[in-house]
Amino acid sequence: MRTQTLQRQFKLWTVFLVVVPSLLIMMIYTISQFNQVKKERMELISQRVDFQKRLIDYWVEERAKDVRTLSRLDTFRILDEQQMEIALDLMQENKKDFDSLSYINRDGVFKISTLGAIQFSSAIGQPYFQIAMEGKDYISDVVIGRNSGLSIINFSSPIYDKNGIFQGIILGSVRTTTIESLLRENWIGETGEILLVNGNGLMIAEPRYSNGLVEKELETIPRKKAKFSAEILSKIQSGENGNVIWHDSLGKKVLGSYQYIPERGWTLIGSINEDEILASIYAQLGKMAGGTVILVLLLLPLATRFTNQIKKTIDWLSNQSNLIAAENYEMFGRDKSEKIPKELDNLCQSFLKMGSKIEKTVGTLKENEAKLEDKVLEMQNVNVKLEEEIIVRQKVQAALQQLNCGLENEVNQRTHELQKSEQQYRKLVENTPDIICQFDRNYRFIYVNPAFTSLTSISVDQIIDRTWAEAGMPKELYSLWVKNFDEVFRTGGAIEIEPWDGGWDKQRYYSIRFLPEFSQDDQVETILCIARDITEKLQLERKMAHLERLNIVGEMAAVIGHEVRNPMTTVRGYLQMFQKKAEFVNQYTQIVTMIDELDRANAIITEFLSLAKNKAVEIKRGNLNKTILALLPLLQADAFYRGHEINAECGNIIDNDFDEKEIRQLILNLVRNGIEAMEIKGKLTIRTYMQNGTIVLEVQDAGKGISDEVMEKLGTPFMTTKEGGTGLGLSVCYRIVDRHGAKINVETGRQGTTFSIQFIR
Repeated sequence: MRTQTLQRQFKLWTVFLVVVPSLLIMMIYTISQFNQVKKERMELISQRVDFQKRLIDYWVEERAKDVRTLSRLDTFRILDEQQMEIALDLMQENKKDFDSLSYINRDGVFKISTLGAIQFSSAIGQPYFQIAMEGKDYISDVVIGRNSGLSIINFSSPIYDKNGIFQGIILGSVRTTTIESLLRENWIGETGEILLVNGNGLMIAEPRYSNGLVEKELETIPRKKAKFSAEILSKIQSGENGNVIWHDSLGKKVLGSYQYIPERGWTLIGSINEDEILASIYAQLGKMAGGTVILVLLLLPLATRFTNQIKKTIDWLSNQSNLIAAENYEMFGRDKSEKIPKELDNLCQSFLKMGSKIEKTVGTLKENEAKLEDKVLEMQNVNVKLEEEIIVRQKVQAALQQLNCGLENEVNQRTHELQKSEQQYRKLVENTPDIICQFDRNYRFIYVNPAFTSLTSISVDQIIDRTWAEAGMPKELYSLWVKNFDEVFRTGGAIEIEPWDGGWDKQRYYSIRFLPEFSQDDQVETILCIARDITEKLQLERKMAHLERLNIVGEMAAVIGHEVRNPMTTVRGYLQMFQKKAEFVNQYTQIVTMIDELDRANAIITEFLSLAKNKAVEIKRGNLNKTILALLPLLQADAFYRGHEINAECGNIIDNDFDEKEIRQLILNLVRNGIEAMEIKGKLTIRTYMQNGTIVLEVQDAGKGISDEVMEKLGTPFMTTKEGGTGLGLSVCYRIVDRHGAKINVETGRQGTTFSIQFIR
């Protein structure tokens, strides 16, 4: 590698010492200014977007208010078409934002419109008409007007006469260009953009430079879709607010802020190019760089002059060194320059003194050189002896190393076997679904496996070296826990308890075993606790017991029902005969009471027979919605009489096979139970829908819910909470569901109870 001259190195260091600090200063300045400017501009954008959001909210509310005001005018309430047309024209003239205002009669026909020619005169099936028929105002998303062919937003409000009868709607249409003009007013920067999109990213109001920022969604629909990254689009669709930095479709980095408008499902997005924000900082950096270049150009001549003085002195010192090396002491110390700095002159004087000492020392060294040669020969003889001793020691060391290697291999092999065995046992413990814990004599956790954290949601750090009491177990459960521990420590025997609700999850039950672990002196040192989840086992046992009770009742129903009804029919016939005879006139009231009681008993037996397992069913193909709609008037009348309301939400479901009579009885029983469970002015909903390819029927009431004690016995025959009830209604429902191969699920709480029946086949 070629060595550079001192003068060149000094110039390079001069440039380095000037340029590097300047670059550091510029870098620090740039970073601080970049962050400050971005933060300030981001706050400004966020404030302006918030202002524009409030402006959009106010503008939409004003247009809806204008339409609502028209619908409330007496002119429209009495359907004076001449005055209605004048009112629409005046509103169109005063409110320039509307593209058109129309009156649509209650048959869905455009009767009056400021648009002029109406190509599609029927509004039947249009959302603005359907929702207005329900008595609600309506504001649409951006749609394509069927008659105007433009991107518009529809506002509609219903019209009612003085008797409260629906007479039609007022429809106002506003072009999206109106919103665009609102947004573009007073927006910041030359490259600043603000746009309005819906939940799918479709443009409601386009920016100024829309050709580069948006793309056509469909050729047949003149609406455009904003080009955003998947991350920003997901935030828009989820209805978030915030600030963000991204690259637009032109590849330019922009700063932006977005705010969600929940009432409309729109998102307002404002942005400005980063280059425009940072232009002033770039200009300042250019000035600082120019100043650095000028400073370097001024310092280079001064550096050259200074290095020339140093170079002369170094050349003289180099020449004197050569004279010393050649032992030419006669020429030593001549031709020294007088015009050099004081420090360099001192260096030269020190070098001359050193040369004189070297001259004296060289003579002494030559005398000692001969003495050193004798010493070297003596040391060589000693080295030969040392080499022989080293060879002997190396042989001994090699033998020791070989012995150590053999011992290390044996130790490594046994260590590997122990580690492998430990890993196998650890995998078994950590992968088992059972909870495995280890406790010391102070009842503290010293080990838990991963299943413990999965089931209790308590991390290892939160439980290790702590007791159950410190982890939050109730006092009465902890006392029972400690009692079992003390028994194991005292007797040294295992204990098993079942079931145990755990204290951390009242819906789960466990079988727990306490196993003692002994120390070398046969004392119980620790306890191993193994907990197994037996919830499903208990639930299965309960279901089997419930089914067994239903089967017994069903078999009893098939026998007792027929045997009892025949003599009851005979008794009722004789009572009717006695009722008509003159000699029993004084007993007429008692006979009527007996007949009523026989009829009531017969009704109970009829319900009881519905529990029969082998009851014949007439399965036919049909649609569940038709059965519900046929029953709805009867159910609504019953609910109205009791001060309640019933709604039917029939979804789009497929046909299936069922016994219509039994399904009617199922719906009647569930609805009547729901009505009786609600207080005054309660609301009950009958709902159907498809879920995973199967039909689901739901009956949801707004009662106080079912207690845990009753939930455990739900569907058990003769179990009732109603005064005078038979306790067979829900049992019949469960049997009907069973005969149809369906499943029934009950969800209850303080807000009400929902019975869901899933028709699997």
